[in-house]
Amino acid sequence: MESLCSLNDIEAAIRRLSEKWFGDYVEEMAQEQIAWFRALGRPQYNAQEVKACLQASLDNLALAWKLREFASAWDARDAWGVGAALIVYCAACKGWVKQDKYLLTTGRREAYANGLAIAVPTAPNELGWAMAEQP
Repeated sequence: MESLCSLNDIEAAIRRLSEKWFGDYVEEMAQEQIAWFRALGRPQYNAQEVKACLQASLDNLALAWKLREFASAWDARDAWGVGAALIVYCAACKGWVKQDKYLLTTGRREAYANGLAIAVPTAPNELGWAMAEQP
């Protein structure tokens, strides 16, 4: 199916919408949203890289959890995870919270870019994950 608009059009629209919401952080927030948009397109497919990126995410959060790979998953939780990451990013930029703006981004965005379909807690101290169907 042919796209109705180009990636440049989508990125320009994200920038225009960001101007309405993010004040002094327009460009920074637009770049962050665009980076997530690109990652969720899953331009690569590499399970080992996904595992390494998820481990980096757990390390960044100081969680001593194990990783458990599953054979399949659904994409329903993607938007929730990205939304949470962008909320923390924006709140940290504006000084509303004193956390690292990349707290929920480090490792996760890279994992999605490498084909992650889902990553959710599946047991105490365990992060379950599965790859998206290979394109």
